[in-house]
Amino acid sequence: MELFAAIGFITAGIALIYGTKKRLAWLIDPDESNWIWYSQAFIKKIFGQQFTIYWTYFLGVMFIIFSIIGMVNIMRK
Repeated sequence: MELFAAIGFITAGIALIYGTKKRLAWLIDPDESNWIWYSQAFIKKIFGQQFTIYWTYFLGVMFIIFSIIGMVNIMRK
């Protein structure tokens, strides 16, 4: 079960990186009126769009790194 979760988070990380590279609006330019319930809109409202782009790349990379670490730990069991 943990392996499927790790694979899911790797997929999510890849989607974040790919979506940011393709400049998908829902990731890097969300409507600021959604800041209450959508974290990307909150980050954009507080820090601006350029920071949101960097944050989304960072988040995607962190998803992948921590998922790989988790998979290594699962495989060691």
